[in-house]
Amino acid sequence: MDLFRQISMDGLKLLGSGKSGDVYAFDQGRIVKLYRDGRGEYEVLKEFLAAVLMEQKGMKAMKPYEVVKCGEAFGIIYERLTGISLKDRIYQEPERAGEYGAYCARIMM
Repeated sequence: MDLFRQISMDGLKLLGSGKSGDVYAFDQGRIVKLYRDGRGEYEVLKEFLAAVLMEQKGMKAMKPYEVVKCGEAFGIIYERLTGISLKDRIYQEPERAGEYGAYCARIMM
């Protein structure tokens, strides 16, 4: 039995690619980040939980909706945001870099 909803990438527009995965427009107001680096269920669930905790802490982050699978690859459906990334926020507020980094490190352990 599969715990995660299977999705298809057919017809989805690629928005960007990074070191570990690709981001696609999923539906109205949501994106899917599909990992292509072989991350397993545990690693993706850990990232999903970290996003939930960041949101609860009040850190501006994409709201996570669910973990999904596409074939054997795992992904996360997130709220689609426009605006500043965490990296850019740290550049704008370097005095808070330690705070952001410590919190992210703590929730990713």
